Amino acid sequence: MAHLLRNVNDIIDFSFIYNEVENMYCHNNGRPSIDPVALIKFLLIGFLYGINSERRISEEIQVNMAYRWFLGLVLQYYNSLNYKLHISINFFIIYVLSNN
Repeated sequence: MAHLLRNVNDIIDFSFIYNEVENMYCHNNGRPSIDPVALIKFLLIGFLYGINSERRISEEIQVNMAYRWFLGLVLQYYNSLNYKLHISINFFIIYVLSNN
C-alpha cells in the first residue's frame, strides 16, 4: 500500500494551477516566486493531516521526508526556504486565493 501523498500525487495533475494563477505573477520583475503548486500542496498537507496552522505545517515539513517529497523540496533547499514559505503561504491565502 502506497503512502497517501504518493497516491494523491499519482491521481491529481497539479499543473492546472499554473494556468489559474498565471495572471497573478509578474514574470519579468522582482525575485523568483515560490512555486504555486508547492503552495497549494502545502495547504493540502495541512488539510489531509488535520494541521490547522501554517506555522505547524512548516515545522512538520522540517522533519517529515514524505511531506518534503510531496512538495518537491530537497533537504538543503527547505532549510533556507522555511521563513519565506511561511510568509508566502499567508500572502498566497490572503491575496491570491481570496481574489478567485
